[in-house]
Amino acid sequence: MLSASEIARGVQGALLLLRGDRAGPFNFDSTVEACARSFRLMLLTAPLYAFYLLMEYMAIDVAAEPWEIAGAEGLRYLLEWLLYPWQLPYLQKGVLRMPAGKGRHSPIAADDQGRAIAALLKSPDKHFGTIIPISGPVEMDHEQMAAELSEVLGRKIVFENPSVDEYCASLKTMGVPPYIIQHLSGAMVDYQHGHMSGSDNNVEKLTGRRSMTVGEFARAHIGVLNGAPA
Repeated sequence: MLSASEIARGVQGALLLLRGDRAGPFNFDSTVEACARSFRLMLLTAPLYAFYLLMEYMAIDVAAEPWEIAGAEGLRYLLEWLLYPWQLPYLQKGVLRMPAGKGRHSPIAADDQGRAIAALLKSPDKHFGTIIPISGPVEMDHEQMAAELSEVLGRKIVFENPSVDEYCASLKTMGVPPYIIQHLSGAMVDYQHGHMSGSDNNVEKLTGRRSMTVGEFARAHIGVLNGAPA
């Protein structure tokens, strides 16, 4: 049962995240259990936000359909909310916890994805019929990520590599919806086998500025990652 305080702070945090304000997570308790409970508030807020986006974008002349833009924005919100409850509290305690094995990828910040998507929507004509992958500038594994985070955050970050089954079981105890757990159970196996490796400079080609490295992202959000009070 959500308390009145959790509802008030959760809705406020949800609205801040919806608007892209990084202060949103500070409205939630920095514990896995409390953040998982706040997921229920997201289920209420996200559909309203998607409907708002649909109305807002109806008058914009872009190549994408309004429902496609609303869907993309809604997905961004969902992913940002999902990453907070069961990743950030661990990271604040010095643990980068993912069943990643030796898999590699090129981490990309949401800000850089947004800049690339905005550039595509602004000048879509020459990109019709193309698929443009976007990634961060450096491919790395999670051991390397932990080392880079340690250097920037000024404290030891340890990579914890649970099995996929153990990780999914822990997500279940946190109240993560079954369809998300099912997705992760397959996606992380693909990740471990290298299906998400590779890097590109398409963000820089599209926007004129390369995407951030893990270290640059951590430096920009050092207060949140280190659990500093708002």
